Amino acid sequence: MKDSLDKTYYNGFVRDSEWLLKYYTAGQAIGNQMKVVGEEDISLDDYVHYQKSEFFDAAILQQNSFDEFDAGPGIKRTTLTFKLSLDIIKHDFLFKNKAEARSNIMKIVSLFRDLNITKDDTPKFTEINQKILKMLKH
Repeated sequence: MKDSLDKTYYNGFVRDSEWLLKYYTAGQAIGNQMKVVGEEDISLDDYVHYQKSEFFDAAILQQNSFDEFDAGPGIKRTTLTFKLSLDIIKHDFLFKNKAEARSNIMKIVSLFRDLNITKDDTPKFTEINQKILKMLKH
């Protein structure tokens, strides 16, 4: 099955999926820890990890079943958004504090949700994608 999925999406898709699952699970564990000890007692690195995990949940795992584009994305679109989400999660943002991390990652979540409901291969899709990529350059 691994070979079939890698062939369908891209070489390394299964490896990246497994890595993302571990990353996401660790981020959710940080979120659970924050419920007990509070956000103040979490390091900035752990907080960013948690926020990126929440991004993945909101932008990739939760699909809008009522939207024609988000409900059933094709292979090309799934590959693009999956790789883009991986780039976001692996990106080393240089946030100064938790408020900046939360604000910037929430902007990315919002843009990504817009991307998810925008028709592929349109100027609007390209524009939103470029806005997301621009946020990775800061």
